[in-house]
Amino acid sequence: MRKYKLAIFVDGEFWHGNKWKEKKPKIKSNTEYWIKKIEGNITRDRLNNRKLKDQGFTVLRFWEQAIRKDIEKCVRRIVEVTETFHP
Repeated sequence: MRKYKLAIFVDGEFWHGNKWKEKKPKIKSNTEYWIKKIEGNITRDRLNNRKLKDQGFTVLRFWEQAIRKDIEKCVRRIVEVTETFHP
């Protein structure tokens, strides 16, 4: 049996800052809290990606809406990546 060093994340657009530069100015309620929270999530995601890559993992991240829109495309991407792994 093959073992892959593959980490897959599904990120919610709001919580993980999809299109953050565009959306950040649109936050009107509890602005300070949400900006700090989301920017902290973005920073943590980058740090976790780096740590995993340093441990030899391949990291794939999918936006929640990408999965809702076309899950088959996301699955194809996972398959493409796993096909590059060597036993």
